[in-house]
This record gives sequence, structure tokens and C-alpha cells, in this order.
Amino acid sequence: MKVPVFYMGKAGSSTVIHACRQIGLDTPRCYGGLPPADYSQVISLVRDPIARNVSAFFAPSVNLLHGRLQAHAEYDPRLLREFLEVFPEEQHEWPLVWFDEIFKPATGVDIYATRFPKQKGYGIYEGAQYRALVIRTEDLSNKLAGALAEFLDLPDGAAITVEHEARGEYYTDLYMDFLAKVAIPESYIERMYESKYANHFYSKAALRRFAKRWAG
Repeated sequence: MKVPVFYMGKAGSSTVIHACRQIGLDTPRCYGGLPPADYSQVISLVRDPIARNVSAFFAPSVNLLHGRLQAHAEYDPRLLREFLEVFPEEQHEWPLVWFDEIFKPATGVDIYATRFPKQKGYGIYEGAQYRALVIRTEDLSNKLAGALAEFLDLPDGAAITVEHEARGEYYTDLYMDFLAKVAIPESYIERMYESKYANHFYSKAALRRFAKRWAG
């Protein structure tokens, strides 16, 4: 059975794929569109947009300027300037527009037309052609197993373990140092957390926690 993970990238797909394989699902990753195939269900992910964008900034598969980061052994304020001024604008906007510009045209499902269950951490949406499970990255550890069981109508007692993929990339130390030391400008924080995307999927309290964390 094929159930694509159709998402914006850098939002925890490896964790979802690992869980799905335990129950025999074929779960290809898809970003810009869905491949032609005989399936009717998709899984998608949402993530704190600043966390997603920072992760993308450090990913060689996303940031074509990634080689410039190798000049830094530890956090340097120049990295923040690179993130804000050199990292492509479309990457900063990507999480904010992805459900409108990519997901909706491909699936026919308008995620914003239905309230997202913020307390629950995931929502299941019914479209004319596709059913979609949308789950927050931040809730994968506690909610993914239950979300998959509900979405796929699994029998009681189906064993699903949720494991996060260990980071082994050569840039991990620099990425972690950036997370520990960076202070994101207020204007960028407001831009991300005042967006339709952020307010649809996260509570005001959650967005305040995110903002405090990134303000340094």
C-alpha cells in the first residue's frame, strides 16, 4: 500500500517513514507535486516555520550556497546575516505558502477551509480524491502512532514505534551551535508568526513560546 509523505521539506519525514514501514506502507517523499499512482491517501507535516527555515538553511539538498557555511567552525553573526539576506527569499516564504500553492492544487484539499485541531496536534481531511493526514512535527513523538492508527483504521494493538533519525551530517555541530546562540530579529519573528500558516496550525501560546526561544 502506498501513502506518500507529501510535505514542504525539513519537517520530520524520516520519522514518519520509519513508522509507516513498520506497518508495511510504501511512503515515498514528495515535495513539489504528487507522482501519478494508484493511491488515495497522503500524509503531510507542518513545522514551526522558523525552525523549518533554519533547518533548510543548513541542508545541502536545499541551500545551494551551503558550501559557504563550511568556513565557520562555530556560530558567527555572519551566519545570521547569510540566513536573512543571502538564503533565497522563496525558501523563507516556502512554509507560509506551501499548502495554498502546492498542496491544494495537487490534492484538491483546502487545509485552511477547516479548523486545525490544535489541541490534538493533527487533523484528518477528506477530499474528493484524497484523504490527508496533517500532523505537526512537534507532536510526532507523542501523537504519530495514534494519528496513523486513526487515519489508516489500524486494528487495536498495532505496534508502531516512533524514532527520530539521529543526525550524522558533517555540519551538525555548527547547526546545533547556531540553534543555541542565535537571536533572530523581531521583524522576522513577527513575519513568520503573524502569518496565516502559523496561526492556523499553532495556538497563540505556542507561538509566544517559539518567539521567546528564537529571540535569544
